[in-house]
Amino acid sequence: MQTRMVTVPKPVPGSLTVRDAFLAIVRTNTVITASVQMALPVHQNIVFAVITTEINITDAHVRFVDLEETTVSSPEDVNNPRSPPKKWTNNEQLDMLEFSLGSTYDMPGTIPNFGKHNVIENGKEEELSHFVTNFAYGIILGTMRALFKRENEDPRSLFTKTNCNSSCHRDSPCPVNSMYRCESGKVSVAWLRPFKHNDWLNVSVLLENGGYLDYENRDDRKKYLAEDKWPQPSRVYLRGITTTESYIFHWDMVLPYYSCSKSYCPSLPVYVPDTSTSNVVNIQWNIWSDDLSGIDYYDIEVFEMQATVNRTIDNEIVEKHEMVIYQTGITDLRSAISVTETGMYAVHLTAFDKAGNHKSARSFFLYDNNNIIDIYKGQIKVIKAVQYLGKGWITYSDTFIDVNWKDKFIKTDHFKNNWLAKIKQAEHIETSYDDHNGKRNVTLVPNVKGIVKFEIAHDVYGTLLRSSFPLTLVPSVYSETSTQNVTWEDGDQLVVNIRAFDLLDNYRDETVIAYKDSTSPIISNLWLTKGNRINIAVHDLEEFNEMMIEWDAYDYHSGISHLNWRLYDNFTGFDIIHGEMDLPGQGETQSLEECQDKFQDHARGPACYCTKYTGCYHKHFYIKPNIAVDEGNGIVHNRSNGVHDSDYYIDVNVTNMATLATLKTIKVTIDISPPVVGHVHDGIYGSPEVDFQQDLRLDVHWKGFFDHESGVAFYQYDFSDACLTEEHFMNKSLDDDTYETFASYNAPNPGTYYVTVVAYNRAYAMSKPVCSDGVTITTIVPSVKNVVVMNARTKQRLVRDVDGNEWYIDKTLQRHILENSTDRCKFSDPLTEDIAVFQVSQTPVKAVNVCKKCNSYSTFVTRVIPKVHLFNISWTAGIDALLIDDYEVGFSSVSGSVAPDMMTFQSSKHHTHILINHFGLPKGELFFIILKSISKSNVIGFQSIGPYIMDTTPPVFVGTDIGLSISGNHLVANWSVASFIDGDNPFSLDYEYSIGYKPYSTDIRQFTVVEETGPCIHSSKYMCTATNLSALNWKLHGHHVYYVTIKAINLAGLFVTKASLPYIHDIVLPTRGIVIDVPGNSSIFSPIKDIEDIDFTIITDHLAVRWKKFYHPHLNLTYYVCVGTTPGICDVSEKRKMTSNIDIYLYSGLSLSQFQRYYSTVFAEAVTGSVFVSSDGVTVVDPNWSLSDIKVIDGENCTGKSYNYIVR
Repeated sequence: MQTRMVTVPKPVPGSLTVRDAFLAIVRTNTVITASVQMALPVHQNIVFAVITTEINITDAHVRFVDLEETTVSSPEDVNNPRSPPKKWTNNEQLDMLEFSLGSTYDMPGTIPNFGKHNVIENGKEEELSHFVTNFAYGIILGTMRALFKRENEDPRSLFTKTNCNSSCHRDSPCPVNSMYRCESGKVSVAWLRPFKHNDWLNVSVLLENGGYLDYENRDDRKKYLAEDKWPQPSRVYLRGITTTESYIFHWDMVLPYYSCSKSYCPSLPVYVPDTSTSNVVNIQWNIWSDDLSGIDYYDIEVFEMQATVNRTIDNEIVEKHEMVIYQTGITDLRSAISVTETGMYAVHLTAFDKAGNHKSARSFFLYDNNNIIDIYKGQIKVIKAVQYLGKGWITYSDTFIDVNWKDKFIKTDHFKNNWLAKIKQAEHIETSYDDHNGKRNVTLVPNVKGIVKFEIAHDVYGTLLRSSFPLTLVPSVYSETSTQNVTWEDGDQLVVNIRAFDLLDNYRDETVIAYKDSTSPIISNLWLTKGNRINIAVHDLEEFNEMMIEWDAYDYHSGISHLNWRLYDNFTGFDIIHGEMDLPGQGETQSLEECQDKFQDHARGPACYCTKYTGCYHKHFYIKPNIAVDEGNGIVHNRSNGVHDSDYYIDVNVTNMATLATLKTIKVTIDISPPVVGHVHDGIYGSPEVDFQQDLRLDVHWKGFFDHESGVAFYQYDFSDACLTEEHFMNKSLDDDTYETFASYNAPNPGTYYVTVVAYNRAYAMSKPVCSDGVTITTIVPSVKNVVVMNARTKQRLVRDVDGNEWYIDKTLQRHILENSTDRCKFSDPLTEDIAVFQVSQTPVKAVNVCKKCNSYSTFVTRVIPKVHLFNISWTAGIDALLIDDYEVGFSSVSGSVAPDMMTFQSSKHHTHILINHFGLPKGELFFIILKSISKSNVIGFQSIGPYIMDTTPPVFVGTDIGLSISGNHLVANWSVASFIDGDNPFSLDYEYSIGYKPYSTDIRQFTVVEETGPCIHSSKYMCTATNLSALNWKLHGHHVYYVTIKAINLAGLFVTKASLPYIHDIVLPTRGIVIDVPGNSSIFSPIKDIEDIDFTIITDHLAVRWKKFYHPHLNLTYYVCVGTTPGICDVSEKRKMTSNIDIYLYSGLSLSQFQRYYSTVFAEAVTGSVFVSSDGVTVVDPNWSLSDIKVIDGENCTGKSYNYIVR
């Protein structure tokens, strides 16, 4: 019970107030668990009283029954009646409805006494009068309804009685804790039959509790005092709680479905692997649909399949009646089953909706753990293959090969049990829900004796795998044949692989091998021989049995099986047999070594070859016929002699292992007499006779050899350093022959070589030897040395040649052996020219005499030549002069050129010197002399000498001036290297100098080579010369003018001179003057007086200084001033140059310290030197620091002006 209370502080008789009465109910609440909220009107005060505990439904049952006593009820558990789920049904023949429900309003404890009653408190009995006179509560109402709805119809009620118990109402509640029931009895619903899809029934109940409370209004105390009694009790009804419950029934007459059309499902209603090698099979499916009640669960049924008893025409297999596996109540979308026997199985998946409607789909799987495919009675054959000695040979060139394998393979269990046959339709499964997918479905699996697929591949082998065609599906399993497009060559092996598959993708490979040879065997070198002589067509003996017949018969692809030879004539128009014989193929060996060992004693030695797959054979046949009595075994005894000057024929017929044959025939005649000799020439056809050449390859040709009877058969020749004799060729093997009329020879070394030639006719008679006149080979590249160009000059330098020899090249380009070189010697870069082109001197030089004068230069040695009328070049031959044919000279702008661009080659007319007019020389440009040496064997040697430059102009002075001054005891002249230029001169200029009283004069010193002496140091940018004054003939006079003249000279001897600036010889220093400190306000126009000098100042930011009497008799002075803490030191204010003619200067911007003395210094400078003088100093004092009664007077005396400074 929950209680809300407003206190009424009014006393009532019996010592009870309204508050007291209400507290009694509150106390009652501690005993009674009924929840009551009270709302009692007491004048203006209200007390609430409402029930807060609902009714308890203890049991319920709604039950339908059809005519066959089939029931449909809700809830499933009678004793669990609250919030039941909707009940789905598909029973359209329900006949009777019955509803029953029980409930209670439970309150433990007892209801307290109200009204007047006695109580015992503290051992005393006391009469109490409660303002509540009566209180009752419980179930006051119960109604039940059955509302039925059908599409397109108005809802209707099925219960005629709706009040569960009319005796219970709010003025008479049913007792607390008593059973309250609602019973409908049996209600007929037959008039609703048949129930339809989406019919709906709601059986509901409504229960309410409540009660009342009677009380006396004891607030009206006046009336009570007047009448001595309370007014009649008033009744208040308790506010109860309504309890409801519903039991809903819904009819679903439509079957579940999967998204399929009449004959097609976009995805499988149930998926089972088509095949399995495991007895455990996983089953999966997608969600099925039901538009009203929804899918409830799935069932799985598994049936084994068997062939029909009578093996119908359709050869169907059907499901056995016995179910092997059953699973129900599946809510997942997958399951697994386990079978025990191999075989074909059908899986039925049934989907149930919540109303019990269901629909099935079917799928199949084959369980077989046997992976073996058996061999049946057929064979694999390559059609059109010729079988010979256990091998099949393809003897045609067409690339298409037919292969057949009928009845070769069988999958025994699948074929015997008919597992791949068509599956009979199940009556309760729609076609679209049956298994039409995968490789095992309701249709027949195309197969041949259980084999569902064939693949074919082939490999072609030479000695190695040549090509490979991968496994390819045979389009029709029933054909058991295929045509292969094979790219192969004669002698190759074809391996055809047939792969047979069962339904589980187990397979078996079987192969057949065929070989190809579409070409007939080859017969070559069929001729007669005599001793070591072969290819004889003329025979001079009558006895055929003395004849030696030889030939080569071979077939590199398949080998030789057998052969036959026959000797006959045809004088009369008919063949007259003189002999014949069958021969074996000379095979039966498996390796080249075995074959060579077997035929090592053969007349011509072993001539073996090996095929790829039929072994090795000896191809040379050597027959000396025997005379035989019977035909077919040799020469016929009565026809063993021939006739002179007649023709006979020999046939040889050869058959290879592929049964292909070749026939070849030769004719034999007779001829005697040696050939007539011709002529032999050195060189090739169409070219002049060669006597000299530089190539080691010798070419010769000959002509004019002939034979009247049988012609020339072949030639023999040999090269040598002398002509060869007839005896040489008689000892020469006839195998070393040629049919050509030309030959070539690679000589091992240069020298003179001859060729000798002989000719043979067909009877092998030799002609007389004929010899050529010989060819001299020389490959020496001609060259020159000791090249001298008249008047050419260069800078001397030190070089090392390729052999490490050290040379000194002087200005005239002669090379001298350098002796005793040291680390101080500067060697130039390695020369691009051969050191031999420089003229060698027989006079060596010592390093100590030349190293100091030599600089390091680049690889080129540049020569300078002056302008000349004739350019004279001479040289000596670098090789044997007898081998030289001529020399040519040209000028080129590029080193190493073989096509001079400045002057084309001019012949020296076989001389070792040449004169060239100067008009042919380029001026002011670098050029190279290209000297071409030509040998008699037309070997040409090119040598590039230089570069050279013709310098026809003197140097030019382009500088500003040449400085001249005294440094210590030296007279020094300075100038820039860039002051003198010479555009035609590739080297630095040489310099000389002279000294005189006038420009360009030499009256004090004649021109002398410039050297680094005294303070003079040369660099790449500046030059100088220093003359020690003590070395002159007399000293320089004071205040006299002197000049130095510089002469710049190039290698061509041309020069230019330039005089220096004048030098006046002054050496006296300036005289020292007077320096004083002055006030900052001093005038520059006031004369300096001694008394002007100050010694103290209070100013800290500036000082002033004056000076006078600095003097030089000849030179101008320049002044500098500064301030320091020490005389002559500039540590306070740096030196400052005076730019105007003044004698006073004010230092400003200073920061001077008090009680510090400062000195001003003046510097007077002239070209002869400088002097300085410092002031006596000025001290900075503090004006605020004082000594009592001390007066300091400073200033100009006797002027009437004074400056008083109080020092504190």
